[in-house]
Amino acid sequence: MIFCLAKILIRFLICFVVMIFVTDVPLYSSVFYPSDQKHKRVAIRHIEGGGVGYNKGYTTLEAFLAPDPEQWRAMPFLDLRGHVFNTGKLAVNAGGGVRGIARDRVYGGSVYYDFRNTEKGHYNQMGLGLETLGRRCDVRVNGYLPFKKTVLYPSNLEFAGFKENQMIISQDYQLALRGVNAELSVHCGKKMG
Repeated sequence: MIFCLAKILIRFLICFVVMIFVTDVPLYSSVFYPSDQKHKRVAIRHIEGGGVGYNKGYTTLEAFLAPDPEQWRAMPFLDLRGHVFNTGKLAVNAGGGVRGIARDRVYGGSVYYDFRNTEKGHYNQMGLGLETLGRRCDVRVNGYLPFKKTVLYPSNLEFAGFKENQMIISQDYQLALRGVNAELSVHCGKKMG
């Protein structure tokens, strides 16, 4: 069912972008800003393999939608991304959140859904994020929760040799893990604003 929802979301994004590109947008543009509003964006891009965390290339269709920030004290946003890997496998990141300004700081929270279809199986997780941004420092905290514990059978079994009277075999596992990360950054240099 999740796989079907991912396919539907990717098809929706493709249709959405095609409709936008048919209406008065030059075909050479890979990023579209409706009415010169920078808080709404649709883009398509391709990245070749060989980067950190991926060895195959992929194409991404993404949309970031938010209302006019001049009219909202707390601004909601929607962030949608569909990925097609060169192998034909799919991935989706879809989420939303809200950001607002109080005094000299920006506060925000977000909830995301991530789906990835690999040769070994399908992975689904929810991501939760909180952040506060300011002139002197920023703090971000993110958590990742898989919908189910997925441990797949080992793959890439390789004979690694013998140690005394034991045979050593190397094997790979692919699984979804829970996790938390946090970031604290301090701004150095000239005072802004």
